[in-house]
Amino acid sequence: MKFLRKIVWLALISLVVSTAWSQIQTHQYREREDAIANPLKGWVIWGENYTTPPQPTTLFFSYRSWRKLEPVEGRFEFEQWENDVWQPWTQRGMKVIFRVYADYPGRPIGIPPWLIDAGVTLTKYDDYGGGWSPDYDHPLFLEKVQRLIAALGERYDNDPRVAFLDVGVLGHWGEWHTYPRTELFASVRVQREIMKGFLTAFPTKKMMLRTPSSWSAQLAFGYRDDCFLTDTDGPEDWKFFNLFRSARAEDVWKTQPIGGEFCGGGEGAKTGTLNQPDECLRLIEEGHFSHLGPAGGSIVAENDAHQRHVDAMLKKMGYRFVIRDATFPLRVESGKPFVFQFTIENVGSAPFYYPWTLQIILRDLPRQETIVKNTEIDVTKWLPGQHGVNLQMIAPPVVEETTFHLGLSIGEPVEDGARIRFTNVGNEENGVFYVGEFNVTSAANLRDWNEY
Repeated sequence: MKFLRKIVWLALISLVVSTAWSQIQTHQYREREDAIANPLKGWVIWGENYTTPPQPTTLFFSYRSWRKLEPVEGRFEFEQWENDVWQPWTQRGMKVIFRVYADYPGRPIGIPPWLIDAGVTLTKYDDYGGGWSPDYDHPLFLEKVQRLIAALGERYDNDPRVAFLDVGVLGHWGEWHTYPRTELFASVRVQREIMKGFLTAFPTKKMMLRTPSSWSAQLAFGYRDDCFLTDTDGPEDWKFFNLFRSARAEDVWKTQPIGGEFCGGGEGAKTGTLNQPDECLRLIEEGHFSHLGPAGGSIVAENDAHQRHVDAMLKKMGYRFVIRDATFPLRVESGKPFVFQFTIENVGSAPFYYPWTLQIILRDLPRQETIVKNTEIDVTKWLPGQHGVNLQMIAPPVVEETTFHLGLSIGEPVEDGARIRFTNVGNEENGVFYVGEFNVTSAANLRDWNEY
């Protein structure tokens, strides 16, 4: 009779890969089809434009002149910048990519008046609406800008509101060129000193330069394509992809972010995604772009087909984590070790670049209490492709048999931090994806069940 009852019991649990002896279950999960906004990836919007973006966005971009940041020598107005531009977006949980400039064509002089009074000269130019280019090789310019960079790092290197940093300061718009007046640009010596200053001031935040070089490719910099789609790929040696190849920087994306913006601002982003969607998607995937903007989030789709293309680009940008399967016990004894295995596939084009915490969530269903266990898994290593995770766990203590919901979460390691959403169909709550249930039993109950 015992034998027959055990056969019946095994038949009842045939949908779960399990036996009465091993008590192991395996589940498989499907990828959701929609594009979702996830932290530190995707479309970027202009921070100064306070309209609600039509596309899912988690990133905004903000410029600031050195003149506004340090109007009086040694007095930095960072809080004013944050109140003026950042606050409406950071209150929504969005993060900023910022750049500081000393020269912006068509705008007022970007360097502080006290620096001009101290002897740093300006050269007038007429290109791009005209402006004033400072003498970047003046000793005072380098000395004082290094102090500014250090102050920026002190305030923002560990600020969770900041996503990435565009390494600016030099050149028109802080874009590291003075084309066509190349004689106005900084010497290689000054360029390298500025890079070193940023590396010292920002050991934590990921940073992007405009132009790849063999020198900078050996350092902790990502890159930004200033004219995505138009100047990204082609036979000319100055195209973005060719600069990567000549600098031997093809693998930089594995540890540092690649970003960009469309030529022509919002209109360029709209027409590019409308008229060349396949090429946009190819460039995103081959270039391992994490984000595009600052006008990308402002795209208003012309029709359903256009929106589908825009969504496909968002899905491919950066990371996109899908849980493919999970294996864990059906039942385990209180206080005893067990193994939890699962497979993650990154179906995006790039990794996640910060060491956020992979957490195991155990929710006591009867009492609705939650246990959170931090793991030491390095999520930045999840490049595109599949990754198996094998965790040794201890069953929580219980006085009577208890059902637990088992979940996964990747959270920012700060209070009330953001969470990465797994792009799965299934039970998701507040950034936690629940892979299934298992029972934790006292030792006596477990023996009774095994003896059945």
